[in-house]
Amino acid sequence: MKTKTLEVATCSDWDLVLATNWAALKSDLSPEVEKEVLEATWRKQDGYGKPGFRPPQGWDWSGIRDSSSQAKGNMAKAIRKVLEKHCITTITVIYEDYVRFGD
Repeated sequence: MKTKTLEVATCSDWDLVLATNWAALKSDLSPEVEKEVLEATWRKQDGYGKPGFRPPQGWDWSGIRDSSSQAKGNMAKAIRKVLEKHCITTITVIYEDYVRFGD
């Protein structure tokens, strides 16, 4: 297992989106904050062609992954806003050795 700590204010937008939304990474955020971050992120994704569109199967990583560069920046901004509200300045993520994250 590997761990990595991200500075919320200075990490890359995409690393922040990954750390808070990708199932291959487990963060130290509380379940309540995780849910709030996911909801804020989802409203900004445009991977299904329209911001915030929720397909029949519900929230899906591909909607985030396949979003435009602009939407990814907007997602990161929304995530930072939620984390700032909760006074969270760092996030530590734990992941398997085979997962590529921030390498």
